[in-house]
Amino acid sequence: MEFDGLSDDEIFAKVADAEPSIRVDALMYMGMNRAFEKVDEAIGFYENAYELAESNGLREHRSSACRFLANALYLANRNADAKKVLEVEMAREANLDISDLAFGNIVGQYAILLADEGAIEDSIARLEEASNILKTAEEKMFLPTFFNKVSQVLIKQNKFQLAANIGQRARSLAQETENSEELGMSLYFLGKAYEGMFMFDDSMKCYKEAFILLDYRSSGDWELHAKLAIARLMWIQGDFDSSIQVLLNLRGVATSAPWADADLPARCDLQIARNLLAKGDVDGAANKYFQARTLLRAKGNTIWAAVAEAEGALAQLALGNRDEAVQSAETAMRWWNEDSADYTELWVRLAYGKVMNATGNHAAALAVLNPENVFDFNSDFLPHVEYRIELAEALGKAGDPQAAAATAAVVLEFFSHVLSQSNRGRMQVVLTEAAVVRNDLPEALRCLGLAIQSFTSDSNPAEVSRLSERLIQIATGEANRANNEVIDGL
Repeated sequence: MEFDGLSDDEIFAKVADAEPSIRVDALMYMGMNRAFEKVDEAIGFYENAYELAESNGLREHRSSACRFLANALYLANRNADAKKVLEVEMAREANLDISDLAFGNIVGQYAILLADEGAIEDSIARLEEASNILKTAEEKMFLPTFFNKVSQVLIKQNKFQLAANIGQRARSLAQETENSEELGMSLYFLGKAYEGMFMFDDSMKCYKEAFILLDYRSSGDWELHAKLAIARLMWIQGDFDSSIQVLLNLRGVATSAPWADADLPARCDLQIARNLLAKGDVDGAANKYFQARTLLRAKGNTIWAAVAEAEGALAQLALGNRDEAVQSAETAMRWWNEDSADYTELWVRLAYGKVMNATGNHAAALAVLNPENVFDFNSDFLPHVEYRIELAEALGKAGDPQAAAATAAVVLEFFSHVLSQSNRGRMQVVLTEAAVVRNDLPEALRCLGLAIQSFTSDSNPAEVSRLSERLIQIATGEANRANNEVIDGL
């Protein structure tokens, strides 16, 4: 029975006297035609379909309704409810003569929920179980989706190596089943996983291949997000002009394409602003940050508007507008707290910490830069490093120099290859002051000498002059200590 173009009331009237299976189909149709922002309505339709199928002994219909209901509950962040629905159905269907396809799909969906709650070993075991159930060529078509979604969850949890392992399996399954859409998705998530492991060449290759494949995807704008990821990697690698050109082209497509996310043009503006700031075009960056923030607020995207506002504060700081920078940083934290999300938290906290450290508000910076969790909340590489840098400085200036030194040592040991001379110098200064507190003046002199070299390479005469004066202070203290040791030995 066809329902296209009919209102809910018209559909209900049409199936009022129909057999139960058709009424279930009608409820499922209405649920599937709900937009994401109306997921609660979709849940209601799926619940009714599930109950109707159950009461009429429609096993296959019930299995389908169960899966759609669980997915809608998952999208509504009702994971516990989704998990319960699947567990009840698995317990029933394990002993019933239903198709392998139906049961295997339920098991695969359950694997995603397990991964989301951190039960990774159990999740992988369920993926393997689904692989053992879905054996025919037709059934295997569904497997890449489950592996891709688990890979996506693992990326959000910073489990990049595991995400890559699962993603590689998804890619193999997609190739085996000639599922080009899921192959594109597997390459996109592999790109994210490789980016999280700092394997930028492999990441770029995956993103470029994903862009080509996802361009033919039947729904969504994943190919545009792959292009955005390519531009972000160019920015990370310092190819600012190429990144800006890609972003300008992407923005034009995102503005005209009806299937593109409404906030994608503003996300392009945000990334353009980052490139401009890195190039030293502070005025241009400030204008782009303002444009991105305004568009995102207009679209109701509070969490990314908070990112644009927070990073725009850095441009204001570079322009010498310290009061405006502090005000913008505080506004950004307030916006973010209104509708917080893990994948934007790092960006907002980092920018806030940078502003507060730069304006001498180190206690405020430390209150936001959480020492208990210095890791990134997604696979974006640059903020992962910079977060530690700002945390180290805040810890040192706020009164915990040894914790600051420990954080700075990690930065210099593991991320030395990507540090600017300025940030390298900042970390060496942190180590210097921690050594002074320990009364290890020779180590303090060594670290400070390295810091002066770094700031000299960065062409920062003001900092070189300040640190040279500090060097004299520490050297005088070391000389006095040595002289006292000689006197004590007489």
